[in-house]
Amino acid sequence: MAGDRRSTEFPPKKQSVHFASTLEELIRCALAQEASDFTLSRERIFDVARYFLRDMYRVESAEDGELSVTKFCAYLTYWIARLRPISVAYETAHPSYPVDKSLAEIVDVNEDVAIELGLMFLGTTGGGSAPFDDHVRCHCSQFTSQKCDGSSCVKDHVKFYFDFHNRFFETNLKYNMKTRLTSPHFYNSLYDHIIFCCCLPYLR
Repeated sequence: MAGDRRSTEFPPKKQSVHFASTLEELIRCALAQEASDFTLSRERIFDVARYFLRDMYRVESAEDGELSVTKFCAYLTYWIARLRPISVAYETAHPSYPVDKSLAEIVDVNEDVAIELGLMFLGTTGGGSAPFDDHVRCHCSQFTSQKCDGSSCVKDHVKFYFDFHNRFFETNLKYNMKTRLTSPHFYNSLYDHIIFCCCLPYLR
């Protein structure tokens, strides 16, 4: 993501439009798993794209051209959760949907998608491959010896973490996202800990 832009500068509109288009497709794919009836705000998706890219340029510049994979995921999660680009979504398999779909509304849909996309990138963009810096998996003996792809183990760990004790951690996280003043640093710390705990037995 080469660029020496100041922190207050937004990326060129063409770049934001391109990323917004990609982001919309990712959101649609995430929603398709449980909802085929939803409304998106393209204006808010564009805002997510330009604020996210602005922050990525700033972070990259501050870190001498290196971009932490956990910060990439954290800022994406933060801006989706904050700007809420999904206006409404309904669980079409819900028994009340044919009669009164308001009872089938997915009230945490923006939080769900924000977490899902952050974790998706966390599990697929690791190991220090350009342009990302991964300061945990590059020290994992399983990953460096190619016994692990740096992805499947993360997905397994995340599933265990969010399923644990009747989804206690997931419920608590979404509650904080909706009612507390969170920041990208909050999500960055979460993603750092997920990766660290996943690789802990194999760190050297």
